[in-house]
Amino acid sequence: MKNRRVEYLSASIMVGLAAIFALPGDTIQENEAFSYFIRTGWTEKQLAVLLGTVGCLWLVALWVNGHHRRSPVVRCMGAFAGVMIWSHLTFLFVKHSLSAGVWSTGVAVYLTLALFDLASCYRSAADAYVANIKERFQGRSAGDG
Repeated sequence: MKNRRVEYLSASIMVGLAAIFALPGDTIQENEAFSYFIRTGWTEKQLAVLLGTVGCLWLVALWVNGHHRRSPVVRCMGAFAGVMIWSHLTFLFVKHSLSAGVWSTGVAVYLTLALFDLASCYRSAADAYVANIKERFQGRSAGDG
């Protein structure tokens, strides 16, 4: 977990948002910044399912990666999903901020999450590349003997 704290944080925030959207009430409609979700066709239930599913799958992948076997490709897919989700949120908050004339703090928060997930995506892709090279090298070394 030590090297994956940013990924655990991002996935946990996703699950937390899903839980909030799953609660009774109209969280999205009550908050004007989130109202852009309604205009783009999202419902709270859809967001709760999407964020909860992606976040939980990512947390499981991170746990498996840390406790059983290395799976950098799965980590990369989770981080890429985080980039896509947080970038979409950033875009919607920027759009709202421009129309409202006041910048939302959500822009900074979701943009930061997107950028850190992009860095995690790069790092896990690099890990997958290195693991692939090591596997090929070890395979050739074992066959040479």
